[in-house]
Amino acid sequence: MSPTLVKSFVVFAFLALVSARDDKCTTVAKGDLNHIPVQLPRLNLPPYQQKWDLSISQPCDVVGMMMKVCDPDSPPVPTLDVLSTNEVIVTRNGNPIQHSATVDTTVFCKFDTHQVGSVRAVPLRV
Repeated sequence: MSPTLVKSFVVFAFLALVSARDDKCTTVAKGDLNHIPVQLPRLNLPPYQQKWDLSISQPCDVVGMMMKVCDPDSPPVPTLDVLSTNEVIVTRNGNPIQHSATVDTTVFCKFDTHQVGSVRAVPLRV
């Protein structure tokens, strides 16, 4: 199977998953998603904190990113403010916030890489 076909399949599968209706999740994308996808490890946002500054590591020459945040304390769904391909502000809008939210992030690399990046969360004051 060619690398282009595999890459296209992975992107298509991710987009299909994202487009499935989920009233507890928000998905955002920024940049060029037509390159090599690298799935970063899932991040859990602990309860009781409403606002988070997420820093996305750059395991390669990143040209695009897609992030899905699911919050079991929704509705309303989380708000995502994309500042760049390596920084997103997440606001959890559920009330009360009693459970962990999950963050799934895919970065799109201009060139192939074998490095795995990560997402770091810093709580913000509201």
